[in-house]
Amino acid sequence: MTEVSRSFQRLLVETLIPQFCTGNAGGFLPSSFDQRSLRLSDIDMADFLRAWNGQLVTHLGSGKYRAARSGASEQFFWSGSKNASPRTFTLWIEPVITLGILARLHFDFGWPQEFIGTQSAGDWAFDVIVTNNPDSMDEYIACEVKKSRKEIDALAEYMQHFARNPDTLPDEKSASKNAFKKVAALRKRKPPFLWLVGPDRYEQVFRLSYGDGGRITMEDIPLDELNYQNFKGPSL
Repeated sequence: MTEVSRSFQRLLVETLIPQFCTGNAGGFLPSSFDQRSLRLSDIDMADFLRAWNGQLVTHLGSGKYRAARSGASEQFFWSGSKNASPRTFTLWIEPVITLGILARLHFDFGWPQEFIGTQSAGDWAFDVIVTNNPDSMDEYIACEVKKSRKEIDALAEYMQHFARNPDTLPDEKSASKNAFKKVAALRKRKPPFLWLVGPDRYEQVFRLSYGDGGRITMEDIPLDELNYQNFKGPSL
C-alpha cells in the first residue's frame, strides 16, 4: 500500500465515514462500509486529499459538502438497499474525482476558490463548474465526471453528435439522454470550454464555438488552455 493510499484510507475511516454515519437518517454503521468499493488510483486519491487538505469544501453535516461556487452539495458514499440489515454503503467514485478536479483547478491551473464549485445551478447538467465571475453561476468551463474511460468516450461521442446535429433527438439509451441534456445546457449558457474527466485523469478537453441554428463546434485542445492565466474575462 502506498503512502497516498494509507492517507486516503485514514481520512476515510477517521473522518469521512463517521461524518456520513453521524446524523444520517439511513441509520448507517461505520462497520457497514463495503471495502470492495474502494477502487481508486493513487492520483485520484492524491487529488482528493489535496482538495480536502486545502479546505476547498465545507462540511454541512451528515456527510454532505459544499464548495464556494456550487449549485448543490456533494456526498462521497452511495447508500445500499434499505432492505439489508445492517444497511451497507459504498464509496461513490464520481464525487471523489469531482473533488480532485477542484484541487487541480485551484492548485494546478490557478483558479481562485470563489470561481470554482460543483453542480450547475438549476439543471445540474455538469458536475464541476468554473464561472467567469464570482457572482455568476453560469459555466465558463463546464466539466463532467464519469467513473470509467468507456463512459467518457461514449459521452464525448454522443455530445459531438448532438452538437453537430441540433435537430436530432436522443434514443432510449441513458447515455444518449444524458449527453442530450448536457448539450442543451451548452446551447443555453454557451460556455467556451468543456472538460470531460474520468478515473486516473483520463480526460478530453474541448473549445466550443456556437453557430447559427444551434450548431456547436467542439475542438480538441490541450489541457493547459484551461489555466486561469489564459482567462480574459469581465471580472479581471
